[in-house]
Amino acid sequence: MFKRNKADEMDKEIRSKSIITAHYYTQFMLIVWIIIYTVKNRTILMPMYVLLVGLLVRGASSLIFRHDFGDERWKKGLVILLSATAAVVFLFMLSFGKTKVGI
Repeated sequence: MFKRNKADEMDKEIRSKSIITAHYYTQFMLIVWIIIYTVKNRTILMPMYVLLVGLLVRGASSLIFRHDFGDERWKKGLVILLSATAAVVFLFMLSFGKTKVGI
């Protein structure tokens, strides 16, 4: 039906840089959202959790790709990722009962 051309190196590079740029833009906008809500003295839980979970997903995917390529540095990164995940879960548990999730 549909013939899909194989992506050459230029297409792969463009796609990779576009994804990285979109990721940084999303992080920047979430940080701006957190700052604005902090200045207005509102709850900042939703943008903060979206930012933290996004960073955890990025770290997990990096570890998976390192493991797939045989890089041994994934073991050290796993300890850091698990510690960060535990900290996010702890923060979520502390803030869940006290305040409403603000959007």
